[in-house]
Amino acid sequence: MNVLFNDAMTVYNYRQNRETGEETWHRTVVKGVQWRHNRKELSTSGNTQSFPLAESITIDFKRDYGNAAVYLPPHEFRRLSDEEITKYWTLDAKEGQDVLVLGISEYEIGADCGLSQLSELFQYTGTVTAVSDNRNMPRLKNIKVVAK
Repeated sequence: MNVLFNDAMTVYNYRQNRETGEETWHRTVVKGVQWRHNRKELSTSGNTQSFPLAESITIDFKRDYGNAAVYLPPHEFRRLSDEEITKYWTLDAKEGQDVLVLGISEYEIGADCGLSQLSELFQYTGTVTAVSDNRNMPRLKNIKVVAK
């Protein structure tokens, strides 16, 4: 295993059932991650600048870390049926509902706990706000994620 990408994270992908409207989160553990805590990011609103804290995550796609599920871009993931979803995961900044947790979580949102309880159970959590897909690069194929 690469020493830079030795973290694991749990991804909770948001889904709304097309028929019932019920909200669910699909949980996937992803290995081969580099998670940086509390990175300050410049934010400007009107004439005010602030530096809110953000989690910075880089996911290595060059090596095999034994991940069972396959990454799909958000537009492809949204088209999956409920039966197909168990084989895939995504990072969707557009919807603003996907949640990340540093470490391996066994909790199911809804059944075991709510979103607010995740942040109490784990020190580092965040909602996906930005995704940069660099998997087409010749060397370090990665996806860079910002979560707040």
